[in-house]
Amino acid sequence: MVDLPTSGLAISKQGPSSVTAGANVNYTIFVRNNGPRDATVVKQDVLVNDPTPAGLVFASNTGGCTTPFPCSLGALAFGETRTITSIFTVGAGGDSTARI
Repeated sequence: MVDLPTSGLAISKQGPSSVTAGANVNYTIFVRNNGPRDATVVKQDVLVNDPTPAGLVFASNTGGCTTPFPCSLGALAFGETRTITSIFTVGAGGDSTARI
């Protein structure tokens, strides 16, 4: 029996550490397959889950994921990067500044 190496997925997230009430906040999530293999599992593709920060309300995703989380990126080839932009709003009754 031969053991095949698995793919090495890396995820990073960029965005502000706080947001003012009434404003939108955008996050950018990068998912990269560092290899050495394509990332896909029989009957299931790469899934990304990013819980909504407290005090914020999910508005939308664009880019590699257009549905709410968790979302499927499909297969991710070795060396490939997908970018997701997530938009949130401060929820009703939120503080003047929500900490992320």
